[in-house]
Amino acid sequence: MEEPRPAATTPFPNQSPPDGAVQGQQQAQTEGPAPTETAARTVPGQKRSYARTVQQPSAAHFQHDPLRAAKKTFLDGEMQRIGTDCNYKGEPGIIYSTEETEFLASRLKFTLVGKFSHGLPNLNFLRNRIVKLGLKGSVNVGRLNFKHVLIRLNNEEDFSRLWLRGEWTFDNFHMRVFKWSPDFDPHTESPIAPVWIKLPGLPVHLFEKKMHYLQFAAKIGKPLRMDEPTADLSRPDLARVCVEIDLTAPKVQAVTCRLMEKHIDNK
Repeated sequence: MEEPRPAATTPFPNQSPPDGAVQGQQQAQTEGPAPTETAARTVPGQKRSYARTVQQPSAAHFQHDPLRAAKKTFLDGEMQRIGTDCNYKGEPGIIYSTEETEFLASRLKFTLVGKFSHGLPNLNFLRNRIVKLGLKGSVNVGRLNFKHVLIRLNNEEDFSRLWLRGEWTFDNFHMRVFKWSPDFDPHTESPIAPVWIKLPGLPVHLFEKKMHYLQFAAKIGKPLRMDEPTADLSRPDLARVCVEIDLTAPKVQAVTCRLMEKHIDNK
């Protein structure tokens, strides 16, 4: 005799199926599963395969950032073409004039080069330590080679603070700081350096305006800043100003001013 078959069970015993469950079951019986829809579903408790994960990246992967996209695209109708096409030894090339080079370098005017003679630290560690110095603006740190990093700042105050000190130590990593320039060569240290100069015997009334310090200091180099006693006139016998100079250029030993037919030498 044929044994009786057990009654078919339903996935929702003793309770009503959720909305849409009956319709979905009936559709599956008549039409069969839709391949694309089945692939898009994930069964609770079941791990997704690697192939499935690759085929279905997260929604965050496709989030569009217009600012980041604009930095990476070449589709800019307002791009200014600079440089002159040339041919050098049979190879195509581009020549940039002095003015064009200065224009290209202008956005890096607050950029420094950090040199680590005994190896670089982790860049995230270095950036965090620089940020903790209490900078006024942002900082970006990138690797140039196994000894040098590029430190990009966005304001003169932070730039001067890091550069004028000259040397910084972060844990056991010693960093010397140089001003970046378009002709930077990792094999040759830059001769451009900040130097503090003294202006002794300067008449007290010339301490009154910053312009006087600029005029005197500009005879020696590019004025950067003065020290606090000079700014406060708390040390009237001596003015100290920091200037940017080329250490390979001839040094200026004295600056002379003339007041009412009287000569004053500052050596």
